[in-house]
Amino acid sequence: MPVHQTILAFFFLAFISCTSGQSSSNTTTNHISAEELKQEIDNGTPMTIIDIRTPGEINATGKIPGSITIDFYDKQFDAKIVALPKDKPIYIYCASGGRSSKSLKSFKKAGFTEFYSIDGGMNAWINLKYPKE
Repeated sequence: MPVHQTILAFFFLAFISCTSGQSSSNTTTNHISAEELKQEIDNGTPMTIIDIRTPGEINATGKIPGSITIDFYDKQFDAKIVALPKDKPIYIYCASGGRSSKSLKSFKKAGFTEFYSIDGGMNAWINLKYPKE
């Protein structure tokens, strides 16, 4: 194989390996189901649960017991999450999982190493008939 084709093949393989590692880390490592969260709660796992919905959404449906509320749309959102403890896992939820997935970048930027978006958010929690406050 000519040298230029060998170099091209090398860069192609390097690109594939780098991009596949990034996407699997964002989609697999940082997501958890409502069922898995409930198991962690029932097992007494130390954690911080963050509800990032608006006050109106929380008033309408309640929230996961023990969760802290930080509105995703608050201009101080990033400043508020930086102040959270980093010594235990962070579990983040919204109504259906969209905002919590988007917020993962903010948590990573804030220096958290273990943080998860709850797939399906509060809607999944309610559909499973888990307790609310």
